[in-house]
Amino acid sequence: MADSAQRQRLKKERAGAITQVLSGTIAGRWHPTGFAVFHLGDLGAEQKLRLHIWLAGHRPTLANHPHIHSHHWELDSLVLAGTYTDILFQIDTENGMPYFLHEYADGHSVTPRGVVKLRQVAHRTVHTGKFHHIPIGVLHETRVPADASVATLVIMGKPQQVDMMLAGGTRFKVDHHIRPTLTAGEMEQARYTLAAAMD
Repeated sequence: MADSAQRQRLKKERAGAITQVLSGTIAGRWHPTGFAVFHLGDLGAEQKLRLHIWLAGHRPTLANHPHIHSHHWELDSLVLAGTYTDILFQIDTENGMPYFLHEYADGHSVTPRGVVKLRQVAHRTVHTGKFHHIPIGVLHETRVPADASVATLVIMGKPQQVDMMLAGGTRFKVDHHIRPTLTAGEMEQARYTLAAAMD
């Protein structure tokens, strides 16, 4: 769970972040796994604020991009709308399921790292108005039903010297991927999702 300072920071930033995206002054871009990312700026020298939106019925993805991944920064979030679910994994060489492991650098380059055996260790569901935390380096997978809309406000901590990893059922390769911006119609759907969070 997010610590008390981060929870207060997320509450404080909530209204302003929603207003920024509703105003249409910030362009969203599609993450390769199918959610929209809005970069809202820095919080001091070491943290960044983002807003993530999963649109019901519309999830543009990069083909074969693994969904299990880790970050080299701490993540704290507040669910603004909908229900967010994630699954946490750990390496288990005896009882885990095999996955192809890749190292990645901010989505622009991917390097194969062989096969790793992973086991699910937690299944978490976070409802609207609740907080959520992912430590540095923890492999996890976000699951939002295709017919559901979810919005989260995210604080990204200071990047650390830890490899960011991807794990999936197939080998994955990309040399350079430029995340596409949301179309006018997609932005309208994103604003509709956020407007519900203001009620």
